[in-house]
Amino acid sequence: RAAEWLFRACDLYGKTNLGINYLSLGDQYFYGDSAVPKDYKKAYECYLKASLLYTDYMKSDALKKLGEMYSNGYGVDKEEAIAEKLLENALSEEEKAQSEDQYYHRNRFLNDDYEGKHLRYGVSMGPDGNYYDEYGDYVPDDCAYDED
Repeated sequence: RAAEWLFRACDLYGKTNLGINYLSLGDQYFYGDSAVPKDYKKAYECYLKASLLYTDYMKSDALKKLGEMYSNGYGVDKEEAIAEKLLENALSEEEKAQSEDQYYHRNRFLNDDYEGKHLRYGVSMGPDGNYYDEYGDYVPDDCAYDED
């Protein structure tokens, strides 16, 4: 029942304040546990939504999980061609995220305004120039840094 409410929360907000998002909910359904029964169809739905809604590493991880499902026939027909395409797209997303991270870190240290400051753990700059935490939630500029 709790997983059902989390799924509804993800539908409304894309992610919840608890850090539960389609990717982590998909993992719960994929692996199953005492609170959430294993359900590949629901896992597939979660990973698919994550691949459409999220960017960077979360999108890459969702695409990898979808590729694994198609590669092994978990909840879907086994389709190697689809699995390979999904994994190619996942690697492309990962490379794009890494290049954006490198661009950000290179430019961050060239800017004197950031001297003496370090980004808080789990906070990174998105492609739009805003800061986000590890769950994709927006972080205001004045909250993104720890002072030395």
